[in-house]
Amino acid sequence: MRFGLTDDQFVRFAASRALSRADMGLYKFYYTVAVDQGNCASGTVVWATPNDCSTEPVSWTPRYTADSGNPTLKPTTADQLDLTYEWYFSSSGSFTAALFYKKFNDYIVKRSFDEEFTNKNVTRMVNVTRPVNADGASVKGFEVAYQTFFDRLPSPWNGFGVQANFTFVDNQGVNNSGVTVVSGDGSTNQDGNITFTDLPLEGFSDKAYNLVLMYEKQQFSGRLAYNWRDDYLISQADCCIKLPIWQDAYGQLDASFHYKPTDSWDVFLDVQNLTEQDTVLRQQVTNEGLTLPRSWFTNDMRLSLGVRYRIQ
Repeated sequence: MRFGLTDDQFVRFAASRALSRADMGLYKFYYTVAVDQGNCASGTVVWATPNDCSTEPVSWTPRYTADSGNPTLKPTTADQLDLTYEWYFSSSGSFTAALFYKKFNDYIVKRSFDEEFTNKNVTRMVNVTRPVNADGASVKGFEVAYQTFFDRLPSPWNGFGVQANFTFVDNQGVNNSGVTVVSGDGSTNQDGNITFTDLPLEGFSDKAYNLVLMYEKQQFSGRLAYNWRDDYLISQADCCIKLPIWQDAYGQLDASFHYKPTDSWDVFLDVQNLTEQDTVLRQQVTNEGLTLPRSWFTNDMRLSLGVRYRIQ
């Protein structure tokens, strides 16, 4: 529904239910069982001198893990409410503010279970990770956005413009009890079991913003964009030791430039990650939220120079 306050100000309200099916690969129901090789870091080897991996090993307790799909996965649905205020104060300028609430049903997470497997009359316990449906997640927050061109300035300065937006998300209500249990047999944690019970949904940052400086003229155009997001959960259980993985806050500066000598020709330069920001991942090791560094990735600057021709 849309209600007009004035000729250039509006209020919108929307209520909807969205549905999304899982990726087809998550439905495949087969097991791939692996066993650790008894290296020093695995914690499953007893050495002649305790905790001294340079001595001779005297025993080895293999740890078996497996990944599997789940053919019984239900589609994820979301009940959504949105309330938006819009103000179009010029032919090229606008200001919007929105409140939103989303209640998720049957969202998909990965969970680990211990299952017994028998092969040639030999039975072993295997820690199996598979996707399952979960309930209890809700997301609410607000977003503000602003856009304008400085078209009252004299030429060529009237080609400059800005875009900006900010989003805040409150992601809560997710009960992840049983998602990850870290074994206390020495393979991961010497002090006992850890169960993570208060993790958020994957991929949601609390805060994010984008800032774009624009220039538009008949032959020239350009964009300088900075995008930033707060830290967020990548995975509730990583591939190996089943601990949650977080990515630190990340900001990236990109640019693009276009020159159009005619309506048919376009010469462009796109540059990604001008500041060559690093991606830092951290691993959560306690239910209280303590994280430790896990890995670092250096992202190079990427440049694309090209020419396009369009047949009129």
